[in-house]
Amino acid sequence: MVKRALIALSLMVFSIPLTAASQCNPHGWKTLQDNQIELEGYYNTRATQYNTLLAIHKQRRLLSQQFSLDELVQLWNHADRVHYREFEQQIRSARQYANAVSSLKDQLIEKKTQALNIGSQWSSMANACKQAKRTANFNSALWYSASSNDLANDFSHLEQKFTQLGKIYEKEAHQLETAQLYAEQAK
Repeated sequence: MVKRALIALSLMVFSIPLTAASQCNPHGWKTLQDNQIELEGYYNTRATQYNTLLAIHKQRRLLSQQFSLDELVQLWNHADRVHYREFEQQIRSARQYANAVSSLKDQLIEKKTQALNIGSQWSSMANACKQAKRTANFNSALWYSASSNDLANDFSHLEQKFTQLGKIYEKEAHQLETAQLYAEQAK
């Protein structure tokens, strides 16, 4: 509930300057362009971050991908203190990684909404330019509107990629915790 309220508040704050930007004038145009550029930069940063996280992920050794649940239970049963700590550290790391990815995913959802909002503002700008008979500005505003909507789709795809990556680490933590539980019950 709090998260929804924060998102709604951020959308209201974000859209206040955009309402004035929907008029076909230099100030409105610059405001929308600045917001568009800021969102594109944010997307590029997050896409680079995803690629970095993916490269790190590919180098990581995930026990849930190397061993079956039965094998993990056996490993827990025969673990000495050092390996026991390593297993627990693996669980903590997987949870932290999944939580970090989830946080980024939530931010991407918010930015997708902002991109759609900017797309709508560009569309309003296009209509204002059409009424003012500024054909070049009308066409440019339509292009920016489509570009903003494409950016929203890009945010959505990136959010899905982060979701998939997060699920891998959730599975890792869950498998190890389940194996630990079964191993403790077997004692």
